[in-house]
Amino acid sequence: MSLATASRVTRLQWFARAVIDELGKEVGEFDPERVRYAAIQAGLIVPQLVTEENIEEICSPVELKPGDTYYAFSDDLTDVNWHELEADEIEEASVEITRTEARDTNA
Repeated sequence: MSLATASRVTRLQWFARAVIDELGKEVGEFDPERVRYAAIQAGLIVPQLVTEENIEEICSPVELKPGDTYYAFSDDLTDVNWHELEADEIEEASVEITRTEARDTNA
């Protein structure tokens, strides 16, 4: 079996380990491109082409133009059973994501 044909759970586990491995590297060696590549390999994000028709729908901290590539979450990351989490856990995750986005856009 390959990563491409593995179950959703196996792909998510593989990706989590890849991210944790990347975070364990020495300061300055962390490479977000390796994390993005791992997400693509695991089928968690998919490259999409920016077009005149979809440019207004894309939320991005980076200015995009038609012909650029952006990465969209796959169904594995959009079809989530949020009701399985407590409300405060969802709020904590949202706050952490917002903090991460702020760091990314202010770098």
